[in-house]
Amino acid sequence: MTGASTNIDLMSVTDVWLSVSITGTSTGTSPTLTVGLDVRDPDGNWFPSVLAATELTAGPGRVSACAGLHMPSAAAMVLPRWARVTWTIGGTNPVFPGASICLVGR
Repeated sequence: MTGASTNIDLMSVTDVWLSVSITGTSTGTSPTLTVGLDVRDPDGNWFPSVLAATELTAGPGRVSACAGLHMPSAAAMVLPRWARVTWTIGGTNPVFPGASICLVGR
């Protein structure tokens, strides 16, 4: 199962922090949760998962990722105006209780 947020305006943002938290115990067979940040260029083309949090395979657990102008070279990038948070849940009958996804910009 995949999903995406609505478009997020990053016009006044130079850095972002993406966090994913699972407070309950995951169930199902081989459950996975992958969360990323897609960005859109001025021509309307989406670039998938330019920022991705490490895949969660069990809960409880937490992961995060960051990118922007003030990051170390591996995560340094100029953020475009538009982005969206995406997620993919895999496995057989996966359940991630108490899941939360947060994107913070500065």
